[in-house]
Amino acid sequence: MVQIPLVARVRRCRAVLRLVVVSLVVALVAGPPAGGVEVDDRPVIPTERPGAPPFDDPLDPASIEAVGAPVVDGWRWAAARVADAEFEPGPCSGDGPGPFPDVGATHPFCTEIEWLAEEGVSGGYADGTFRPTASTTRQAMAAFLWRVEGEPPVDVPDPGEPTFADVGADHPFFEPIEWMATSGLASGTAQPDGTVRYLPGAPVSRQAMAAFLWRGEGEPAPPTVQPHFADVPAAHPFFDAVQWMAMSGLSTGSPRPGARPDYRPVDPVSRQAMAAFLFRSNRLGSVECDAAATLGQIDATVSLARLTPAGTWQVDGPTTAFDGRTSSAEVFRDRLGFDCGLRATQVGAEGERHVVAAWTGTRLAAVVQASDAPTAPYAPQALFDLLVEVARGEHLEGGTYRNPERTSWAATLAGGESIVVMALDTAMGATAKAWVADVDPGSTDHLISLPSEQFGIDTLRAVGARNVGLAELPEIGSEIGTLAAVSPTGQLLEVRVAPLGWIDPTTDWLGTGTSAQQVAGLEVWVVDGGPDDGPLSFDVAHVSFECGPWVWHVITGYGTTQEVVDFVAVVIGSLACS
Repeated sequence: MVQIPLVARVRRCRAVLRLVVVSLVVALVAGPPAGGVEVDDRPVIPTERPGAPPFDDPLDPASIEAVGAPVVDGWRWAAARVADAEFEPGPCSGDGPGPFPDVGATHPFCTEIEWLAEEGVSGGYADGTFRPTASTTRQAMAAFLWRVEGEPPVDVPDPGEPTFADVGADHPFFEPIEWMATSGLASGTAQPDGTVRYLPGAPVSRQAMAAFLWRGEGEPAPPTVQPHFADVPAAHPFFDAVQWMAMSGLSTGSPRPGARPDYRPVDPVSRQAMAAFLFRSNRLGSVECDAAATLGQIDATVSLARLTPAGTWQVDGPTTAFDGRTSSAEVFRDRLGFDCGLRATQVGAEGERHVVAAWTGTRLAAVVQASDAPTAPYAPQALFDLLVEVARGEHLEGGTYRNPERTSWAATLAGGESIVVMALDTAMGATAKAWVADVDPGSTDHLISLPSEQFGIDTLRAVGARNVGLAELPEIGSEIGTLAAVSPTGQLLEVRVAPLGWIDPTTDWLGTGTSAQQVAGLEVWVVDGGPDDGPLSFDVAHVSFECGPWVWHVITGYGTTQEVVDFVAVVIGSLACS
Protein backbone atom coordinates (compact mmCIF):
# COMPACT_ATOMS: atom_id res chain seq x y z
CA MET A 1 0.00 0.00 0.00
CA VAL A 2 1.26 3.48 -0.86
CA GLN A 3 2.00 5.42 2.28
CA ILE A 4 0.44 8.87 1.86
CA PRO A 5 -0.03 11.33 4.73
CA LEU A 6 -3.73 11.86 5.42
CA VAL A 7 -5.74 14.76 6.68
CA ALA A 8 -8.03 11.88 7.55
CA ARG A 9 -8.84 10.53 10.94
CA VAL A 10 -6.59 7.52 10.75
CA ARG A 11 -7.28 5.59 13.88
CA ARG A 12 -4.31 4.27 15.73
CA CYS A 13 -4.11 0.52 15.77
CA ARG A 14 -4.42 -0.29 19.40
CA ALA A 15 -2.34 -3.18 20.56
CA VAL A 16 -4.06 -6.01 22.31
CA LEU A 17 -2.52 -5.99 25.72
CA ARG A 18 -2.13 -9.14 27.70
CA LEU A 19 -0.83 -9.19 31.24
CA VAL A 20 1.65 -11.91 32.00
CA VAL A 21 0.83 -13.36 35.40
CA VAL A 22 3.77 -14.66 37.37
CA SER A 23 4.18 -16.16 40.79
CA LEU A 24 4.83 -13.66 43.52
CA VAL A 25 8.28 -14.20 44.99
CA VAL A 26 9.97 -10.93 45.91
CA ALA A 27 12.42 -9.85 48.58
CA LEU A 28 11.87 -6.66 50.55
CA VAL A 29 14.61 -4.45 51.76
CA ALA A 30 12.74 -1.75 53.64
CA GLY A 31 9.40 -0.92 55.18
CA PRO A 32 6.39 0.06 53.06
CA PRO A 33 5.34 3.68 52.65
CA ALA A 34 2.68 4.73 55.13
CA GLY A 35 -0.79 3.95 53.86
CA GLY A 36 0.43 1.99 50.87
CA VAL A 37 0.02 2.95 47.23
CA GLU A 38 -1.90 1.68 44.25
CA VAL A 39 -0.82 0.59 40.80
CA ASP A 40 -3.21 1.53 38.00
CA ASP A 41 -6.68 0.96 39.44
CA ARG A 42 -5.59 -1.79 41.82
CA PRO A 43 -4.39 -1.45 45.41
CA VAL A 44 -0.77 -2.45 45.81
CA ILE A 45 -0.12 -5.03 48.49
CA PRO A 46 3.41 -5.56 49.81
CA THR A 47 4.65 -9.11 49.99
CA GLU A 48 5.21 -10.46 53.46
CA ARG A 49 8.77 -10.43 54.87
CA PRO A 50 10.22 -12.51 57.68
CA GLY A 51 9.23 -11.17 61.09
CA ALA A 52 6.76 -8.67 59.66
CA PRO A 53 3.21 -8.58 60.99
CA PRO A 54 0.54 -10.29 58.87
CA PHE A 55 -1.32 -8.32 56.28
CA ASP A 56 -4.16 -6.12 57.46
CA ASP A 57 -6.08 -7.45 54.47
CA PRO A 58 -6.76 -11.10 55.32
CA LEU A 59 -5.34 -12.45 52.08
CA ASP A 60 -3.29 -15.58 51.76
CA PRO A 61 -0.02 -14.45 50.12
CA ALA A 62 0.18 -17.80 48.37
CA SER A 63 -3.06 -17.02 46.52
CA ILE A 64 -1.88 -13.66 45.20
CA GLU A 65 -0.90 -13.37 41.56
CA ALA A 66 1.39 -10.49 40.69
CA VAL A 67 1.36 -8.45 37.52
CA GLY A 68 4.19 -5.96 37.10
CA ALA A 69 6.01 -4.98 40.27
CA PRO A 70 7.32 -1.44 40.59
CA VAL A 71 9.86 -0.62 43.26
CA VAL A 72 8.78 2.16 45.64
CA ASP A 73 11.06 3.30 48.49
CA GLY A 74 12.98 0.04 48.36
CA TRP A 75 9.85 -2.13 48.48
CA ARG A 76 8.77 -4.17 45.53
CA TRP A 77 5.03 -3.80 45.29
CA ALA A 78 2.72 -6.05 43.35
CA ALA A 79 -0.43 -5.14 41.47
CA ALA A 80 -2.18 -8.04 43.10
CA ARG A 81 -5.36 -9.88 42.43
CA VAL A 82 -6.70 -12.74 44.46
CA ALA A 83 -7.07 -16.06 42.71
CA ASP A 84 -10.45 -16.83 44.24
CA ALA A 85 -11.08 -20.52 43.81
CA GLU A 86 -14.83 -19.93 44.23
CA PHE A 87 -15.12 -17.49 41.32
CA GLU A 88 -14.26 -18.30 37.72
CA PRO A 89 -14.70 -15.38 35.29
CA GLY A 90 -17.05 -16.02 32.40
CA PRO A 91 -18.50 -14.26 29.38
CA CYS A 92 -21.17 -11.58 29.45
CA SER A 93 -23.86 -13.82 28.00
CA GLY A 94 -26.55 -16.17 29.19
CA ASP A 95 -26.26 -17.16 32.82
CA GLY A 96 -22.49 -16.72 32.90
CA PRO A 97 -20.76 -15.29 35.97
CA GLY A 98 -19.32 -12.26 34.15
CA PRO A 99 -15.73 -11.00 34.43
CA PHE A 100 -15.83 -10.08 38.16
CA PRO A 101 -17.87 -11.16 41.19
CA ASP A 102 -19.54 -7.72 41.26
CA VAL A 103 -19.98 -7.53 37.47
CA GLY A 104 -22.22 -10.39 36.43
CA ALA A 105 -23.48 -11.21 32.95
CA THR A 106 -26.60 -9.09 33.47
CA HIS A 107 -24.68 -5.99 34.60
CA PRO A 108 -25.46 -3.10 32.22
CA PHE A 109 -21.73 -2.47 31.68
CA CYS A 110 -20.65 -6.11 31.60
CA THR A 111 -19.45 -6.08 27.98
CA GLU A 112 -17.41 -2.91 28.43
CA ILE A 113 -15.80 -4.07 31.69
CA GLU A 114 -15.10 -7.51 30.24
CA TRP A 115 -13.28 -5.84 27.35
CA LEU A 116 -11.26 -3.73 29.78
CA ALA A 117 -10.11 -6.87 31.60
CA GLU A 118 -9.46 -8.96 28.49
CA GLU A 119 -7.33 -6.23 26.92
CA GLY A 120 -5.22 -5.97 30.06
CA VAL A 121 -6.25 -2.38 30.67
CA SER A 122 -7.58 -3.14 34.16
CA GLY A 123 -7.54 -6.20 36.36
CA GLY A 124 -9.73 -4.98 39.18
CA TYR A 125 -8.91 -4.77 42.87
CA ALA A 126 -6.89 -7.12 45.03
CA ASP A 127 -10.00 -8.72 46.47
CA GLY A 128 -11.04 -9.75 42.97
CA THR A 129 -13.75 -7.12 42.55
CA PHE A 130 -14.03 -4.36 39.98
CA ARG A 131 -16.07 -1.86 42.04
CA PRO A 132 -17.93 -0.41 39.05
CA THR A 133 -19.54 2.52 40.85
CA ALA A 134 -16.34 3.75 42.52
CA SER A 135 -14.79 6.95 41.15
CA THR A 136 -11.88 6.77 38.73
CA THR A 137 -8.78 8.60 39.92
CA ARG A 138 -6.71 10.76 37.61
CA GLN A 139 -3.76 8.42 38.02
CA ALA A 140 -5.89 5.40 37.09
CA MET A 141 -7.19 7.31 34.06
CA ALA A 142 -3.62 7.93 32.93
CA ALA A 143 -2.80 4.25 33.33
CA PHE A 144 -5.92 3.18 31.40
CA LEU A 145 -5.15 5.44 28.45
CA TRP A 146 -1.47 4.51 28.46
CA ARG A 147 -2.30 0.80 28.33
CA VAL A 148 -4.94 1.24 25.61
CA GLU A 149 -2.20 2.83 23.49
CA GLY A 150 0.14 -0.11 24.08
CA GLU A 151 2.22 1.33 26.96
CA PRO A 152 4.37 3.54 24.70
CA PRO A 153 7.81 4.45 26.06
CA VAL A 154 8.17 7.86 27.65
CA ASP A 155 11.04 10.11 26.65
CA VAL A 156 11.89 12.19 29.72
CA PRO A 157 14.81 14.56 28.97
CA ASP A 158 15.65 15.08 32.65
CA PRO A 159 14.26 12.53 35.13
CA GLY A 160 15.11 14.97 37.90
CA GLU A 161 12.67 17.52 36.53
CA PRO A 162 9.30 15.84 36.03
CA THR A 163 6.47 17.78 34.40
CA PHE A 164 4.29 17.74 37.51
CA ALA A 165 5.50 18.72 40.96
CA ASP A 166 3.39 16.03 42.64
CA VAL A 167 4.41 13.14 40.35
CA GLY A 168 8.12 12.51 40.78
CA ALA A 169 10.17 9.82 39.08
CA ASP A 170 9.59 7.50 42.06
CA HIS A 171 5.80 7.79 41.81
CA PRO A 172 4.19 4.45 40.85
CA PHE A 173 2.22 6.24 38.13
CA PHE A 174 5.12 8.35 36.89
CA GLU A 175 5.41 6.74 33.46
CA PRO A 176 1.75 6.91 32.35
CA ILE A 177 1.29 10.42 33.82
CA GLU A 178 4.47 11.70 32.21
CA TRP A 179 3.24 10.15 28.95
CA MET A 180 -0.01 12.10 29.36
CA ALA A 181 2.03 15.30 29.57
CA THR A 182 4.48 14.61 26.73
CA SER A 183 1.62 13.47 24.48
CA GLY A 184 -0.27 16.70 25.09
CA LEU A 185 -3.21 14.96 26.77
CA ALA A 186 -2.84 16.65 30.16
CA SER A 187 -1.38 19.99 31.20
CA GLY A 188 -2.09 19.86 34.93
CA THR A 189 -3.25 22.59 37.28
CA ALA A 190 -1.15 25.69 38.02
CA GLN A 191 -0.54 26.39 41.71
CA PRO A 192 -0.02 29.72 43.53
CA ASP A 193 3.61 28.78 44.19
CA GLY A 194 4.28 28.61 40.44
CA THR A 195 4.36 24.81 40.21
CA VAL A 196 2.06 22.65 38.10
CA ARG A 197 0.39 19.65 39.69
CA TYR A 198 -1.42 16.68 38.21
CA LEU A 199 -3.42 15.81 41.37
CA PRO A 200 -3.08 12.06 40.72
CA GLY A 201 -5.29 10.84 43.57
CA ALA A 202 -8.20 13.16 42.80
CA PRO A 203 -11.25 11.82 40.95
CA VAL A 204 -11.23 12.59 37.23
CA SER A 205 -14.15 14.79 36.22
CA ARG A 206 -16.34 14.08 33.22
CA GLN A 207 -15.13 17.22 31.48
CA ALA A 208 -11.46 16.34 32.04
CA MET A 209 -12.08 12.81 30.79
CA ALA A 210 -13.70 14.25 27.64
CA ALA A 211 -10.66 16.47 27.10
CA PHE A 212 -8.24 13.54 27.49
CA LEU A 213 -10.07 11.44 24.89
CA TRP A 214 -10.62 14.38 22.55
CA ARG A 215 -6.96 15.36 22.59
CA GLY A 216 -5.99 11.75 22.00
CA GLU A 217 -8.01 11.82 18.78
CA GLY A 218 -6.28 14.98 17.53
CA GLU A 219 -8.79 17.55 18.84
CA PRO A 220 -11.29 17.14 15.97
CA ALA A 221 -13.68 20.04 15.43
CA PRO A 222 -17.26 19.02 16.24
CA PRO A 223 -19.44 18.98 13.10
CA THR A 224 -22.02 21.28 14.69
CA VAL A 225 -21.91 24.19 17.14
CA GLN A 226 -25.49 23.68 18.31
CA PRO A 227 -24.90 22.44 21.89
CA HIS A 228 -25.99 18.86 22.42
CA PHE A 229 -26.06 19.06 26.23
CA ALA A 230 -28.09 21.63 28.12
CA ASP A 231 -25.38 22.19 30.74
CA VAL A 232 -22.45 22.58 28.30
CA PRO A 233 -23.14 25.72 26.22
CA ALA A 234 -20.93 26.85 23.35
CA ALA A 235 -19.04 29.21 25.71
CA HIS A 236 -18.09 26.37 28.09
CA PRO A 237 -14.28 25.89 28.24
CA PHE A 238 -14.70 22.17 27.51
CA PHE A 239 -17.40 22.62 24.84
CA ASP A 240 -15.43 21.23 21.88
CA ALA A 241 -14.36 18.12 23.78
CA VAL A 242 -17.80 17.42 25.26
CA GLN A 243 -19.61 18.18 22.00
CA TRP A 244 -17.29 15.74 20.23
CA MET A 245 -18.15 13.11 22.84
CA ALA A 246 -21.81 13.48 21.93
CA MET A 247 -21.40 13.65 18.16
CA SER A 248 -19.09 10.60 18.19
CA GLY A 249 -21.58 8.56 20.20
CA LEU A 250 -19.25 8.24 23.18
CA SER A 251 -21.66 9.87 25.61
CA THR A 252 -25.42 10.26 25.61
CA GLY A 253 -25.55 12.16 28.90
CA SER A 254 -28.43 12.08 31.34
CA PRO A 255 -31.75 12.33 29.48
CA ARG A 256 -34.43 14.83 30.45
CA PRO A 257 -37.90 14.24 28.96
CA GLY A 258 -38.78 16.93 26.47
CA ALA A 259 -35.42 18.67 26.79
CA ARG A 260 -31.79 18.32 25.85
CA PRO A 261 -29.84 15.91 28.09
CA ASP A 262 -27.32 17.00 30.71
CA TYR A 263 -23.66 16.03 30.62
CA ARG A 264 -22.83 16.93 34.25
CA PRO A 265 -19.28 18.02 33.38
CA VAL A 266 -17.88 18.40 36.91
CA ASP A 267 -19.20 15.06 38.22
CA PRO A 268 -16.59 12.36 38.86
CA VAL A 269 -16.38 9.51 36.36
CA SER A 270 -17.32 6.13 37.77
CA ARG A 271 -15.22 3.11 36.85
CA GLN A 272 -18.08 1.56 34.89
CA ALA A 273 -18.58 4.79 32.93
CA MET A 274 -14.86 4.95 32.20
CA ALA A 275 -14.98 1.38 30.89
CA ALA A 276 -17.84 2.39 28.61
CA PHE A 277 -16.06 5.51 27.33
CA LEU A 278 -12.86 3.61 26.54
CA PHE A 279 -14.76 0.72 24.96
CA ARG A 280 -16.77 3.04 22.71
CA SER A 281 -13.69 5.07 21.83
CA ASN A 282 -11.89 1.90 20.81
CA ARG A 283 -14.88 0.85 18.72
CA LEU A 284 -14.70 4.08 16.73
CA GLY A 285 -12.41 1.89 14.76
CA SER A 286 -8.93 0.86 13.89
CA VAL A 287 -9.69 1.95 10.35
CA GLU A 288 -7.34 1.56 7.42
CA CYS A 289 -7.70 4.65 5.26
CA ASP A 290 -6.25 3.75 1.85
CA ALA A 291 -5.71 7.10 0.17
CA ALA A 292 -4.09 5.59 -2.92
CA ALA A 293 -7.11 3.42 -3.72
CA THR A 294 -9.48 6.34 -3.16
CA LEU A 295 -7.51 8.65 -5.43
CA GLY A 296 -7.51 5.93 -8.07
CA GLN A 297 -11.32 5.89 -8.02
CA ILE A 298 -11.37 9.69 -8.21
CA ASP A 299 -9.02 9.63 -11.22
CA ALA A 300 -11.40 7.25 -13.02
CA THR A 301 -14.32 9.63 -12.43
CA VAL A 302 -12.30 12.70 -13.48
CA SER A 303 -11.61 10.88 -16.76
CA LEU A 304 -15.33 10.16 -17.21
CA ALA A 305 -15.98 13.85 -16.56
CA ARG A 306 -13.80 14.65 -19.59
CA LEU A 307 -11.32 16.68 -17.51
CA THR A 308 -7.62 16.47 -18.31
CA PRO A 309 -5.47 15.55 -15.27
CA ALA A 310 -3.31 18.41 -14.01
CA GLY A 311 -0.54 16.27 -12.58
CA THR A 312 -0.25 13.95 -9.59
CA TRP A 313 -2.60 14.29 -6.63
CA GLN A 314 -0.89 15.74 -3.58
CA VAL A 315 -2.63 14.89 -0.33
CA ASP A 316 -2.93 18.09 1.72
CA GLY A 317 -1.18 19.79 -1.18
CA PRO A 318 -0.82 23.46 -2.12
CA THR A 319 -3.68 25.88 -1.54
CA THR A 320 -5.96 26.39 -4.52
CA ALA A 321 -8.60 28.97 -5.43
CA PHE A 322 -11.23 26.50 -4.22
CA ASP A 323 -10.06 26.23 -0.60
CA GLY A 324 -11.94 29.31 0.58
CA ARG A 325 -15.38 27.87 -0.19
CA THR A 326 -14.61 24.21 0.52
CA SER A 327 -14.87 22.46 3.88
CA SER A 328 -11.91 20.69 5.40
CA ALA A 329 -11.53 16.95 4.93
CA GLU A 330 -12.44 16.39 8.59
CA VAL A 331 -15.66 18.40 8.37
CA PHE A 332 -16.67 16.76 5.08
CA ARG A 333 -16.03 13.33 6.58
CA ASP A 334 -17.97 14.05 9.78
CA ARG A 335 -20.94 15.61 7.99
CA LEU A 336 -21.38 12.36 6.05
CA GLY A 337 -20.64 10.09 9.02
CA PHE A 338 -17.65 8.30 7.47
CA ASP A 339 -14.34 7.17 8.97
CA CYS A 340 -11.76 8.49 6.53
CA GLY A 341 -11.27 11.79 4.77
CA LEU A 342 -8.69 13.56 2.64
CA ARG A 343 -8.07 16.77 0.78
CA ALA A 344 -5.84 16.63 -2.30
CA THR A 345 -4.85 19.01 -5.09
CA GLN A 346 -3.34 19.02 -8.56
CA VAL A 347 -1.68 22.13 -9.94
CA GLY A 348 -0.38 22.09 -13.51
CA ALA A 349 -0.50 23.69 -16.93
CA GLU A 350 -4.07 22.42 -17.43
CA GLY A 351 -5.23 24.26 -14.33
CA GLU A 352 -6.06 23.44 -10.73
CA ARG A 353 -7.89 20.44 -9.33
CA HIS A 354 -9.18 20.23 -5.75
CA VAL A 355 -10.90 17.24 -4.13
CA VAL A 356 -12.36 16.46 -0.73
CA ALA A 357 -13.27 12.82 -0.19
CA ALA A 358 -14.71 10.74 2.62
CA TRP A 359 -15.18 7.02 2.89
CA THR A 360 -15.83 4.00 5.10
CA GLY A 361 -14.83 0.69 3.62
CA THR A 362 -16.11 0.64 0.03
CA ARG A 363 -18.53 3.54 0.53
CA LEU A 364 -17.16 6.73 -0.93
CA ALA A 365 -18.22 10.34 -1.42
CA ALA A 366 -16.12 12.99 -3.13
CA VAL A 367 -16.39 16.43 -4.72
CA VAL A 368 -13.87 17.45 -7.39
CA GLN A 369 -13.52 21.07 -8.50
CA ALA A 370 -11.54 22.03 -11.58
CA SER A 371 -10.58 25.45 -12.93
CA ASP A 372 -11.27 24.45 -16.55
CA ALA A 373 -14.24 23.23 -18.57
CA PRO A 374 -14.59 19.66 -19.92
CA THR A 375 -13.42 18.76 -23.43
CA ALA A 376 -17.10 18.35 -24.37
CA PRO A 377 -20.01 20.16 -22.67
CA TYR A 378 -22.10 18.36 -20.08
CA ALA A 379 -25.65 17.39 -20.98
CA PRO A 380 -28.24 19.31 -18.89
CA GLN A 381 -29.84 16.20 -17.42
CA ALA A 382 -30.28 16.77 -13.68
CA LEU A 383 -30.54 19.78 -11.37
CA PHE A 384 -28.45 19.79 -8.16
CA ASP A 385 -28.45 22.29 -5.30
CA LEU A 386 -24.78 22.80 -4.42
CA LEU A 387 -25.59 25.54 -1.87
CA VAL A 388 -23.14 27.89 -3.59
CA GLU A 389 -25.14 27.53 -6.81
CA VAL A 390 -28.01 25.51 -8.29
CA ALA A 391 -26.61 23.84 -11.39
CA ARG A 392 -27.87 21.50 -14.10
CA GLY A 393 -25.45 18.81 -15.15
CA GLU A 394 -24.88 15.34 -16.55
CA HIS A 395 -25.07 11.92 -14.92
CA LEU A 396 -21.76 10.26 -15.76
CA GLU A 397 -22.52 6.81 -14.38
CA GLY A 398 -25.76 5.04 -13.69
CA GLY A 399 -26.97 2.35 -11.35
CA THR A 400 -29.73 2.29 -8.78
CA TYR A 401 -29.46 2.69 -5.03
CA ARG A 402 -29.33 -1.10 -4.83
CA ASN A 403 -26.54 -1.38 -7.39
CA PRO A 404 -23.14 -0.82 -5.72
CA GLU A 405 -21.68 0.98 -8.72
CA ARG A 406 -20.09 4.38 -8.46
CA THR A 407 -22.49 7.14 -9.51
CA SER A 408 -21.37 10.65 -10.41
CA TRP A 409 -22.68 13.92 -11.75
CA ALA A 410 -20.79 16.81 -13.34
CA ALA A 411 -21.61 20.38 -14.30
CA THR A 412 -20.01 23.61 -15.44
CA LEU A 413 -20.75 26.43 -13.01
CA ALA A 414 -21.50 30.06 -13.76
CA GLY A 415 -17.86 31.06 -13.27
CA GLY A 416 -16.67 28.57 -15.89
CA GLU A 417 -15.21 26.08 -13.43
CA SER A 418 -16.27 22.42 -13.36
CA ILE A 419 -17.56 20.40 -10.46
CA VAL A 420 -17.94 16.63 -10.13
CA VAL A 421 -19.99 15.02 -7.36
CA MET A 422 -19.38 11.31 -6.92
CA ALA A 423 -20.85 8.75 -4.57
CA LEU A 424 -20.51 5.02 -4.09
CA ASP A 425 -23.42 3.48 -2.21
CA THR A 426 -24.24 6.71 -0.44
CA ALA A 427 -26.41 9.78 -0.98
CA MET A 428 -25.55 12.02 -3.93
CA GLY A 429 -27.71 14.83 -2.55
CA ALA A 430 -25.99 14.86 0.83
CA THR A 431 -22.57 14.74 -0.84
CA ALA A 432 -23.49 17.72 -3.02
CA LYS A 433 -23.99 19.86 0.09
CA ALA A 434 -21.48 18.51 2.61
CA TRP A 435 -18.46 19.99 0.81
CA VAL A 436 -19.40 23.65 1.30
CA ALA A 437 -17.49 25.51 4.01
CA ASP A 438 -19.17 27.57 6.74
CA VAL A 439 -22.43 25.65 6.54
CA ASP A 440 -23.39 24.39 9.97
CA PRO A 441 -25.98 21.62 9.62
CA GLY A 442 -26.87 22.15 13.28
CA SER A 443 -28.16 19.71 15.82
CA THR A 444 -31.85 18.85 16.01
CA ASP A 445 -31.66 17.76 19.64
CA HIS A 446 -33.28 20.98 20.87
CA LEU A 447 -36.38 20.00 18.85
CA ILE A 448 -36.86 16.68 20.65
CA SER A 449 -40.39 16.52 22.06
CA LEU A 450 -41.10 12.79 22.52
CA PRO A 451 -39.62 10.22 24.91
CA SER A 452 -39.38 7.86 21.91
CA GLU A 453 -37.15 10.35 20.07
CA GLN A 454 -34.81 10.80 23.02
CA PHE A 455 -34.64 7.06 23.72
CA GLY A 456 -33.93 6.26 20.08
CA ILE A 457 -31.23 8.91 19.74
CA ASP A 458 -29.49 7.83 22.95
CA THR A 459 -29.59 4.16 21.93
CA LEU A 460 -28.25 4.75 18.42
CA ARG A 461 -25.39 6.92 19.63
CA ALA A 462 -24.49 4.39 22.30
CA VAL A 463 -23.97 1.67 19.67
CA GLY A 464 -21.70 3.83 17.52
CA ALA A 465 -24.15 5.33 15.00
CA ARG A 466 -23.16 8.77 13.75
CA ASN A 467 -25.00 11.92 12.70
CA VAL A 468 -27.98 10.82 14.76
CA GLY A 469 -30.86 13.28 14.93
CA LEU A 470 -34.45 13.96 14.03
CA ALA A 471 -35.40 13.17 10.43
CA GLU A 472 -38.73 14.97 10.75
CA LEU A 473 -40.96 16.41 13.44
CA PRO A 474 -43.80 14.20 14.69
CA GLU A 475 -47.34 14.74 13.54
CA ILE A 476 -49.67 16.32 16.07
CA GLY A 477 -50.79 13.65 18.52
CA SER A 478 -48.33 11.06 17.23
CA GLU A 479 -45.90 9.24 19.52
CA ILE A 480 -43.70 8.01 16.64
CA GLY A 481 -40.19 9.44 16.62
CA THR A 482 -38.53 9.51 13.19
CA LEU A 483 -34.74 9.65 13.27
CA ALA A 484 -31.88 9.75 10.78
CA ALA A 485 -28.54 8.06 11.41
CA VAL A 486 -25.45 6.64 9.78
CA SER A 487 -24.44 3.17 10.95
CA PRO A 488 -20.82 2.41 11.92
CA THR A 489 -20.37 0.90 8.43
CA GLY A 490 -21.62 4.08 6.75
CA GLN A 491 -25.13 2.88 5.90
CA LEU A 492 -27.73 5.66 5.83
CA LEU A 493 -30.73 4.79 7.98
CA GLU A 494 -34.17 6.09 8.83
CA VAL A 495 -35.22 4.82 12.23
CA ARG A 496 -38.69 5.03 13.73
CA VAL A 497 -39.20 4.41 17.45
CA ALA A 498 -42.57 4.41 19.18
CA PRO A 499 -44.43 2.95 22.16
CA LEU A 500 -45.87 -0.51 21.56
CA GLY A 501 -48.99 -0.41 19.42
CA TRP A 502 -48.04 2.60 17.34
CA ILE A 503 -46.24 0.55 14.65
CA ASP A 504 -47.11 -2.99 13.57
CA PRO A 505 -43.72 -4.70 13.11
CA THR A 506 -45.24 -7.47 10.94
CA THR A 507 -46.33 -5.01 8.21
CA ASP A 508 -45.29 -5.85 4.63
CA TRP A 509 -44.10 -2.32 3.90
CA LEU A 510 -43.17 -2.96 0.26
CA GLY A 511 -45.53 -5.71 -0.80
CA THR A 512 -42.64 -8.11 -1.31
CA GLY A 513 -43.40 -10.29 1.71
CA THR A 514 -42.36 -10.26 5.36
CA SER A 515 -40.04 -12.88 6.84
CA ALA A 516 -39.71 -13.50 10.58
CA GLN A 517 -36.11 -14.10 11.66
CA GLN A 518 -34.32 -14.71 14.95
CA VAL A 519 -31.80 -11.90 15.38
CA ALA A 520 -29.74 -11.68 18.58
CA GLY A 521 -32.27 -13.96 20.28
CA LEU A 522 -35.28 -11.81 19.33
CA GLU A 523 -37.95 -12.22 16.67
CA VAL A 524 -37.44 -9.62 13.96
CA TRP A 525 -39.55 -8.97 10.84
CA VAL A 526 -37.63 -8.27 7.62
CA VAL A 527 -38.98 -6.91 4.34
CA ASP A 528 -36.52 -7.09 1.45
CA GLY A 529 -36.69 -4.45 -1.26
CA GLY A 530 -36.74 -6.97 -4.08
CA PRO A 531 -34.55 -7.21 -7.21
CA ASP A 532 -31.89 -4.59 -7.76
CA ASP A 533 -33.54 -3.38 -10.97
CA GLY A 534 -37.11 -3.65 -9.73
CA PRO A 535 -39.57 -0.82 -9.15
CA LEU A 536 -38.77 -0.81 -5.40
CA SER A 537 -35.01 -0.64 -5.85
CA PHE A 538 -34.86 2.61 -3.86
CA ASP A 539 -35.68 0.63 -0.69
CA VAL A 540 -33.13 -1.97 0.35
CA ALA A 541 -34.86 -3.25 3.47
CA HIS A 542 -37.27 -2.60 6.33
CA VAL A 543 -36.44 -4.31 9.64
CA SER A 544 -38.85 -4.11 12.60
CA PHE A 545 -38.89 -5.50 16.14
CA GLU A 546 -40.41 -5.00 19.57
CA CYS A 547 -38.24 -4.59 22.65
CA GLY A 548 -39.56 -3.76 26.10
CA PRO A 549 -42.06 -0.89 25.84
CA TRP A 550 -40.83 0.16 22.38
CA VAL A 551 -41.26 -0.87 18.77
CA TRP A 552 -38.51 -0.14 16.24
CA HIS A 553 -38.70 0.21 12.44
CA VAL A 554 -35.38 0.61 10.58
CA ILE A 555 -35.31 1.53 6.88
CA THR A 556 -32.41 1.91 4.46
CA GLY A 557 -31.99 2.64 0.77
CA TYR A 558 -28.31 1.72 0.66
CA GLY A 559 -26.11 -1.30 1.27
CA THR A 560 -27.65 -4.73 1.74
CA THR A 561 -30.43 -6.27 3.78
CA GLN A 562 -27.91 -8.29 5.77
CA GLU A 563 -25.97 -5.16 6.65
CA VAL A 564 -28.99 -3.50 8.26
CA VAL A 565 -29.96 -6.78 9.99
CA ASP A 566 -26.44 -6.95 11.46
CA PHE A 567 -26.78 -3.40 12.78
CA VAL A 568 -30.18 -4.20 14.28
CA ALA A 569 -28.54 -7.15 16.06
CA VAL A 570 -26.12 -4.71 17.73
CA VAL A 571 -29.01 -2.47 18.79
CA ILE A 572 -30.92 -5.43 20.25
CA GLY A 573 -27.81 -6.57 22.12
CA SER A 574 -27.36 -3.12 23.65
CA LEU A 575 -30.97 -3.08 24.82
CA ALA A 576 -30.73 -6.53 26.41
CA CYS A 577 -34.21 -7.33 25.14
CA SER A 578 -33.68 -10.87 23.87
